[in-house]
Amino acid sequence: MTTLLLAPAESRPASPALIPETSSLAELNRIKHSWIQAARDLDYPENIWQVVYWLGSKVRTSGLRECQIWQSGKVAIISNEYPLRFIPELNTDLIRRSFGVWLADGKTHPAEPNPGVVCRGNIVDDILFSSNLVARWAWLVAGAQIEEVEQELLFLPGRWLNLVLAELGHAHQAAQQSGCDAIEAERRKLLAEMLVGLEV
Repeated sequence: MTTLLLAPAESRPASPALIPETSSLAELNRIKHSWIQAARDLDYPENIWQVVYWLGSKVRTSGLRECQIWQSGKVAIISNEYPLRFIPELNTDLIRRSFGVWLADGKTHPAEPNPGVVCRGNIVDDILFSSNLVARWAWLVAGAQIEEVEQELLFLPGRWLNLVLAELGHAHQAAQQSGCDAIEAERRKLLAEMLVGLEV
């Protein structure tokens, strides 16, 4: 499996493995920002969000907060979404939406398939303590307004992305099916409310 290249190809390294250990802070910051911008340009953060949102499973963390987890092989995505406060002028909540992508290091725990709804131990802790963070993204959402949280952005290009993007089609199918199911549920509710088929 080859590493996905971020386009357009410029002078940045294609992988963390190609960064010299003697790189200056300025050079490391330049590389980090170019990877983030390339990921943004290619819609990778939104694609990752779609995969974990539509294909992931809800679990509770040790802090009793609910999150969504998707896992395939050595790659795991943990996402969450929760209201921060109500914004009266927009008549809506300010929502914080974020995800982290973790790549198992192969030392602490072997890779596992998607956990579904059954989890061994605390799967969130297992992922966090036996994996390396390869991507992180956060947004603040208020109605139609969306703003990235700049200091919480990270994207390291690599083969891990192939596993995520391979599931994007399935995520789109799940989203479409969810829309159809919601329409059918609303239709059935209206049928019952209107007493369709009964003489009144």
